[in-house]
Formats: sequence, structure tokens, C-alpha cells
Amino acid sequence: MRANRSRMVFLDENLSHRILDECPTLQWKVIWTLARWGGLRMPSEGIRLTWQDIDFEAGTMLIHSHRTERHEGREMRLVPLFPECRKILDELREQVQPGIDIPMSAAVIQGFDRETNWRTRLHRMLVKAGLPALPKPFVNARASRATELAEIFPGHVAAAWLGHTERIANKHYRQVTADHLKRATAPKKRCRIRCSTGRNRAEWPGNETAEPPVFLRIPLCPEREYTGTNPLRNDSR
Repeated sequence: MRANRSRMVFLDENLSHRILDECPTLQWKVIWTLARWGGLRMPSEGIRLTWQDIDFEAGTMLIHSHRTERHEGREMRLVPLFPECRKILDELREQVQPGIDIPMSAAVIQGFDRETNWRTRLHRMLVKAGLPALPKPFVNARASRATELAEIFPGHVAAAWLGHTERIANKHYRQVTADHLKRATAPKKRCRIRCSTGRNRAEWPGNETAEPPVFLRIPLCPEREYTGTNPLRNDSR
């Protein structure tokens, strides 16, 4: 299947939180959070999530995937309970009291099923709130999360958490963002590193054009200064 890049939109944190703020009910907030920050396929993976699939102590969610269940070993996947998801699920858990008022096998998302036109309802909600009408909002929410995770974690890890291969991720999900361009064009910075004598490069004795010790030329993070020993020295010897 060919990816239609013209319908791909990266939903940055600002827009994503504006959409979250406009969700009219807690159930809608859960749906949007699981799609945008959990990277779940909606509705197929969302409606299968039960309270017993969420381990708040271990910080994980067990996702049952209708899309990949035909492949051996890919019927389900274990993903992190990301902080954004934990916050909204904690709020819902306090309200519905799973294990007390409802069984742990109960679905997290109530009042929705596969026949519900989730995308149309979300579209109407966005228009009513004066927000831009997004093409394929749930797909773009998932794609935005795939892009973010690939920036932080190895590609195979990000792909495994979202339940697809790296080839599929590159073809259908990961995007080039405005932040990528901004970072690529930003001027690079280097630290001034002092040696153990306290002298910097310009103060090095003798010929000032002579090559200083190698550790004076190591680029490091901005605004950080070393005043101790050679950072390349292995002191454990």
C-alpha cells in the first residue's frame, strides 16, 4: 500500500494538548491520550484495552492488536505506560474504581464500539472548538508519536512499542518536522575546556599556535566547563 504523504500532519505538543483540552468527556480524553501519546490504533486497539491489561506498578500496558494478530508472536505487545497515559488513566481509575465497582476485565473505554464513527465525531468536536480539521486524526496522532519515540529510542524499540516494523514506520508513520529543520540550521556550540593547570588554549605556554593536548579539542554540551583532569584518562588503571 502506497503512503499518502499529503495527508500526513505532525501534531506537535501544543496542538495535541489543545485538542485534549477540548475533549468534552473524560472518556474522550482517554481516547485521545491513548492515540496521541500511547500510539494505539484507534478504534481496534483502544476498545480491546481492559483494566487488567494495565500494570500501574510495573508501568506497562498489554496491547492486543487486531491488525497483527495473524502473525505468530505479534498478537499482543507490551508497551510503557507513558506519563501522559498514566495521568489520564489514573484519573479514570479513581472515577470508575476497577476491581471494586467494575471487574478488572472491563474495557477501559466505555460507550464506544467498532461501529462508532470515531473519526467523524472527533472531526465535529474539533470544528466546534475552532481547531483545524485534521485529515486522518487518529492515524496522524499515532504517526506523531512514532516520530517522537524514534527521536528518543532506537528505531527497533520505537517500532516494537507501536506494533509495526521499522520499514512500515518509515513508510507510513515517521515524519520530517519543523523542529528537525530548526535543529539542523541552528549554530553549533562548543565548550571551553580547561586543563588541570587551569589554562585554556590561548594561555598555553610556549608557541600559542602549537597544538594543545587532545582533550582541549573535545566538543561537549554548551555552557559546561571542566576544571579537573584529562577527561580521556582512564583513572581505573
